[in-house]
Amino acid sequence: MVSASINQILNTTAIMRYQGSPQITRPSNPWIQINNAAVSENTAFLDESSVIPFPALSPSNDIAQTFFLHINQVGTAYRWRLGNTSFVLEFEEAQPLLFNQNSIPSDLVIRTKNNTWIDFILLSDTILQPPHPIHKHSNKHFLIGQGNGTFNWNSVAEAVQAVPGNFNLQTPQYRDTFHTLPAITGLTWTAIRYHVVNPGAFLMHCHIQVHQSGGMVLAMLDGVDVWPTVPPAYAIAAGF
Repeated sequence: MVSASINQILNTTAIMRYQGSPQITRPSNPWIQINNAAVSENTAFLDESSVIPFPALSPSNDIAQTFFLHINQVGTAYRWRLGNTSFVLEFEEAQPLLFNQNSIPSDLVIRTKNNTWIDFILLSDTILQPPHPIHKHSNKHFLIGQGNGTFNWNSVAEAVQAVPGNFNLQTPQYRDTFHTLPAITGLTWTAIRYHVVNPGAFLMHCHIQVHQSGGMVLAMLDGVDVWPTVPPAYAIAAGF
């Protein structure tokens, strides 16, 4: 079972047998059905919220920047965004951001300073959306909160005061990929927090390939205040 969401449109089954293994096949009983439903009351599903670091890690509450990122389709069924606009494939031909920080539109770039803490509020603000597996390159982040409905606050701190049960700031999950809440019949939001510790140019994107190629991508310029100067031998004029 690759996915239990609406992205799973094809299903196949197979028997894998090693050469030299006994030909007698022992009975194997399934635990889940083809639609990911439990076969019996004995089936136990993993509660991902319980998978936390040991010993537990707690993020800082000293937040330097908060970014609100809109997740929805843009104009057509195959075009998506993660932020304010869609990251089109043609931008792959742009100059690398390490050489030219302004080579793509500013709406598709987030700049941070080194050794600061950043909050992202991801807003699934249209319905009929699956859970999106969002991945950030370079370092892991804390999944600190999720909820249904509209995110009506200006910061995580304000939201924690209003709906504390939707947040975990003491023992949150620490991951490099997380799922947004599905927005099937209503809007949802997800809050993540990370520490800028690895300066460089990276991507944050949906790990569903057609969503990534459809534009659900952001360029992350982490720690720009301590970026080194590109040596002349590696400059664009040198053939890069």
